[in-house]
Amino acid sequence: MKITVVSNRLNKPVVIEGSPETKADLEKLLSKNNIDYSKLAFVLKENRTTLDLPDAAVPQKDFILFLATKHIKSGTAAKKPVKKVVKKAVAKKVVKKTPAKKAPAKKAPIKKVTPKEPAISSKKEEELMKEFRDVDSKYKSL
Repeated sequence: MKITVVSNRLNKPVVIEGSPETKADLEKLLSKNNIDYSKLAFVLKENRTTLDLPDAAVPQKDFILFLATKHIKSGTAAKKPVKKVVKKAVAKKVVKKTPAKKAPAKKAPIKKVTPKEPAISSKKEEELMKEFRDVDSKYKSL
């Protein structure tokens, strides 16, 4: 499987071949290809997941790995070089641009309908209550 590695320590994105199953296997593969990953966070582009633990699972298909700095002293100082590398990679079509997610459509509010007239008339209600009492008294006599 192809793994595209993007890092501000690299001049351009690097594509490596291999089939690592965990982060530890991925580190060995990076070392084998002379890619420095010390003090960098492993971020998967597809689902924006960070691989923190050595036994973290790695996707079993082609993926893009961003090696980003873990500790940023100021908010934008370390992000600028990474953004430049990513923009260049997108421009060269090494990395595909992810389409923006669409917001779910809003549902129309449910209107409460209040009846203008009661469901049954008071006369009909009285008849039903009388019938209910008759049935209830017959039931108790059994």
